[in-house]
Amino acid sequence: MRAVSSPPRRVGVVGYSRYEALESTLERLLDVAARSGMEILAEPELIREGFTVQPLLSEALSTLDLLITLGGDGTLLRGARMVAPYGIPVLGVNLGRLGFLTAISPEEMEEGLR
Repeated sequence: MRAVSSPPRRVGVVGYSRYEALESTLERLLDVAARSGMEILAEPELIREGFTVQPLLSEALSTLDLLITLGGDGTLLRGARMVAPYGIPVLGVNLGRLGFLTAISPEEMEEGLR
């Protein structure tokens, strides 16, 4: 696995759009990114008007320092499959009720990125 720079600079985001907390969590992530100089690339279906992010396309996966998954365990597993060939670390943010694989809550995301 690739070592994570502290903090990561180029971060991909995948998510499950049916979670009510998705948009507010993305906004929180974009705020953290703006303050710390992170570049965010998100799945096109997650990008909303006014979000300053680039689309996360398959050819950009190998250039990421970190992949953040927003959702539950299924979202984490989907994201992990996407970046596994490149050894990219994955940070799972749990937007559901119970996650066995997702590591942190949206409130813990900024600290988790450190």
